[in-house]
Amino acid sequence: MHFKFRQRVVSLFLGSVIMVSAGIGTANAAESVNPEEELLPSSIGENVLDRMLKQQEKDFESKNPLRNKEITKLTETDETVLFYRAMTEVDNRPLLDFNYEVSDVKVYKNKENQLFVEAYVVRKFQYFEDGTETGFGDFIKLQINKSSKKMAQETAKISSSPIESDSVDNAPVSNIEKEVQLLSISSEKDSEISADEFLENYKKEKNKEPESVTPEQTEEGQQSALKTSSVQKAVYSAAASYTYNRSKSVYYATTHALNPNTRYPYFASAGDCTNFVLQSLHAGDIPMMGDWFMRKGSDGVWKYGYSWIHADEFRKYLLQTGGILMKTMPNTYSNAQLGDIYHYDARNKFGLPITDGVMEHAAIVTKKTSGQVLVSYHTTNRLNVPQEYYSAQEGGVRYLSHIY
Repeated sequence: MHFKFRQRVVSLFLGSVIMVSAGIGTANAAESVNPEEELLPSSIGENVLDRMLKQQEKDFESKNPLRNKEITKLTETDETVLFYRAMTEVDNRPLLDFNYEVSDVKVYKNKENQLFVEAYVVRKFQYFEDGTETGFGDFIKLQINKSSKKMAQETAKISSSPIESDSVDNAPVSNIEKEVQLLSISSEKDSEISADEFLENYKKEKNKEPESVTPEQTEEGQQSALKTSSVQKAVYSAAASYTYNRSKSVYYATTHALNPNTRYPYFASAGDCTNFVLQSLHAGDIPMMGDWFMRKGSDGVWKYGYSWIHADEFRKYLLQTGGILMKTMPNTYSNAQLGDIYHYDARNKFGLPITDGVMEHAAIVTKKTSGQVLVSYHTTNRLNVPQEYYSAQEGGVRYLSHIY
């Protein structure tokens, strides 16, 4: 099989993405200045990342993504590896294309002279014959156990060293690559499941019957629906005149799934899934109203309703009289429409993997192809992944919310 691969490495800043906590905006970490850090040329990190991702490219191409783990820093539970196995082993879809982008590169050393590289990495895979791309956007952090002077001298060598795509043997590992350690990636889970467990879950999710009970029909869900603020109990009529433009909503979602819109705040720590989904609905001509809003005040501070940033409060808002019209539908391929929403209930209020009718995650339908419903979401940033993918990782149940 012929594979077409592309790569593009750029040095950009996502600094205009505003990180917000409790409504107070702070600058992106890439723009902040830490007095205990000494910034170094970004080219050092770019060369290391370029080599790492080029090798990932070749190993995915050779159908063995874990062949050169010392260079690629991939593990069996890396989301791109899990997804590769789900597509090739469960859905029987071969990998057709792969490309990547690197941005927001920051290289620095601390007062202990430890060297670090931080970056935002986007990896895109094509498994569907119609050209649909699935994307994974992750913030990563590397530590390099080598002096900055030696790094500057040696990184140019590793980025220019050839990678033999047809070789079945392990690639030679440079001295620099032996010193590179992956400290963190934003897709890491607090309680990682094994690769085999994920694949078994994915198979079960693919074969699961549509939910016949809505979360509001459960005892826990009824109690949750009653716990609304005085603002949320109000009946809104401002939305009576809207006409939902699904194509505009999907265009927005696919544009900003991996590249967050810098005109909105980005909730890196608390979770940005609901904020992203509601930006997409608003882009589809659904107006902000009542407690459902996100806007910057005259003081420059972002102000928003709780239902704009919290998945369960958003769903409760949808269930009220007035406002946005929604109906929970049986989760079938024919019922799902582009621009509809999936709500995920994976854990209870104690963080245990027990469903309780309270939603923890939201995603928007952005593609239907080859009998699969694909969704996009934030935290982590994902583009066109199967609706079953999040459930296979986190468990629980999901509900198809049809937006009128």
